[in-house]
Order: sequence, then structure tokens, then C-alpha cells
Amino acid sequence: MIDYHYFFLIGSVLVAAVSQVLLKKGALHHYDSWIREYLNPWVITGYILMFGSVFLSIMGLRGVDFFNAPVIDSLGYVLVPVCGAVFFHEKLTARKLVGICCIVLGMAVLPLRSAAAISHNRRSGAYLQCRRQAPPDHPDGRGRHDGLPGRD
Repeated sequence: MIDYHYFFLIGSVLVAAVSQVLLKKGALHHYDSWIREYLNPWVITGYILMFGSVFLSIMGLRGVDFFNAPVIDSLGYVLVPVCGAVFFHEKLTARKLVGICCIVLGMAVLPLRSAAAISHNRRSGAYLQCRRQAPPDHPDGRGRHDGLPGRD
């Protein structure tokens, strides 16, 4: 069963991609005063969507492992050019298409590689072990944490 927190993260990336395209369109307009540059519909909508993306990310990261979040976050590199092409009819150049293909391929390979590494570590018994250190009043007399210089 897929966790619904992943949908929050994917939605966050989608909203952030749309807001980036809106902010780009707002930056292309030239106005007479600096206050009108920031108080136009493109920029205001873009910033509102960006704040919404932050809240969606917070909701998604409550239930998703932090190792999976960057894989989902890299989806934004694909969605920004696609949103620009869909909403504003920007051209998808060959360079953008090659970049999108490389990112999609990387997103497909990274989870498989991580799963293979975890499986290999479980089979070989290579686990990270936490050593408990002796408390300061322990009879062995060490009274310090090994590996941390300057703590006696």
C-alpha cells in the first residue's frame, strides 16, 4: 500500500514548478516603478503558490523517509520545463529534452540502486552498530566517549 505522504510531496513539487514558471513570466514584464514589479498578478500568485508548496512539503515529510525525499524533489527538474511548455507554450529545446531524459533515467535508477545496496548489506551482515560508551562513573575508569576528542 502506498503512503499518502508521497502524494503531498509530489503535489508540493508540482505546485513549486508552476510557481517558478509564474515567477519567470512575472520577471519578464517591465514596469515603470519597482513596486509594480512586485505587485503584479504573476508574482503575487507565484509567491502564494510557493508558500503553499512549503506547507505541502511539511505535510509530506511527516511520513516519508528522508532518503526518499530528494528523489521526489528531483521531479521538479522535469516539471518546470514541462509546465512552461504546457501553460505558456515555451519551446522545449533539445538541451532541455536531453536533461529531462537524464533526470528521469536517474530517478528510475536511484531507487533500484538503493534497494540493491540495502539488500546486499542485509545479506552480508554489514550493519552500522552503535556502541554504548561507559558512563563517567563506570568501574573501567575510562569516563569519556571514544572517538570524540576533547571530551574527558
